[in-house]
Amino acid sequence: MKIEEARRQYRRWLLTRNLSTHTTRAYDSDVGCFEHHVGPATEVARIDRECLISFLELQRQSGLSPASLRRRASALRSFSQWMLSENHLAEDPWNGAAIAFGRSRKLPRFLPAHDLERLLDFLKTLAGPEAWSGRSAAIQDRPHEGTTVLAIALM
Repeated sequence: MKIEEARRQYRRWLLTRNLSTHTTRAYDSDVGCFEHHVGPATEVARIDRECLISFLELQRQSGLSPASLRRRASALRSFSQWMLSENHLAEDPWNGAAIAFGRSRKLPRFLPAHDLERLLDFLKTLAGPEAWSGRSAAIQDRPHEGTTVLAIALM
């Protein structure tokens, strides 16, 4: 069977799964990129570990982000598992394949100064003695309030 036909059948199979339309579209697109890489007339029996790794290495060299590379690898794993289950492949091409994509290093988002001021003002009023007057059992009833105020004040 040619990869072009296998991809069409795989796409139909994905549509029967309970997947998000975004996931289905992304997996189909990723398998489509792989199909373009190997050629639509390639027999699926010729897909092996080296073919998959060379495709992913080419994608990495083209500047694809680590998250996109992981998704492409996941789509190809799913495609390979489907082909195994349909007896289009004799063995899993992912056996023995270990690929490290790395992690993107995103900095944490900061809290704008006006939001931080609002949060601290709220915590001051919550932690102040007037907030607890008449609520002597409040800490025993809801200990998470005191812990939350303390944790945020320490941060």
